[in-house]
Amino acid sequence: MNAVAGFDPTQAHVVSQWAHDRPLTACRFSPAGDAVFCGSEDAVVERFALADGAKSVLSGGHDTWVRAFAFSNDGRLAISGGCDGRLTWWDAATTPAPAAPIRSVDAHRGWIRGMATSPDGTMIASGGNDNEVCLWNINDGTLIRKFSGHQKHVYSVAFHPSGEFLLSGDLAGQLIQWKIADGAQVRTFDATALHSYNGGQQVDFGGIRAICVSADGKYLAAGVCTRQPIRSVRSMNRWSHCSIGKRKSWNVSRLPKGSRRVLFGDWSGCRTDR
Repeated sequence: MNAVAGFDPTQAHVVSQWAHDRPLTACRFSPAGDAVFCGSEDAVVERFALADGAKSVLSGGHDTWVRAFAFSNDGRLAISGGCDGRLTWWDAATTPAPAAPIRSVDAHRGWIRGMATSPDGTMIASGGNDNEVCLWNINDGTLIRKFSGHQKHVYSVAFHPSGEFLLSGDLAGQLIQWKIADGAQVRTFDATALHSYNGGQQVDFGGIRAICVSADGKYLAAGVCTRQPIRSVRSMNRWSHCSIGKRKSWNVSRLPKGSRRVLFGDWSGCRTDR
């Protein structure tokens, strides 16, 4: 595989490993590039310093598992989303870890599944098990707007690079494009191929677990959690399905600006596709 814009995923290897007492449920690099923030099944947030692996535990913000993160663009603030439906703001820059969170907000009725930060860094979006997408002021935690229209749990959210639109994907494979200014639905994308329903078990499988938008705003990629290794990339006119992994896809990210490749992470490792 050829390197893309100086990034060659075939050269990926383990640099460091750091342990925690309970299984991890979320993991994100800080924008400052000096730490990794993790959520776990013990209701705390862990911050690992990249330089030496030193662990700081941030507690008191959640009552149960931490599932998602967003950050201010300068890395000063970290916001965690939990299965308690709560968003919690943390001082991400202070060492040692602060004794208490900055604030907590009861954001959703049920689990918070996905979070994202707006391109200008002034807002965060969250989606959860109440089928709602919410837009928040990143500085004071006030609710700006709710977006209603999903019929199933909202698993992922992403901002369009222009800052004009917000996208959200749900368990049923419905992906909605919203206008941030007034909350209007611009259009929906039919990604129901990423969903299946088992009538015997009465259980939904699949769902849009992760989405990202290319730097030029023309392409949208969706990762799915399903029994079949399907990942989808959409241009303005059509979906392209590609089988590039062996198991469930939990995250998807675009590679550097100018590339049409996307990076998918699943239980079997990382893959790229164009």
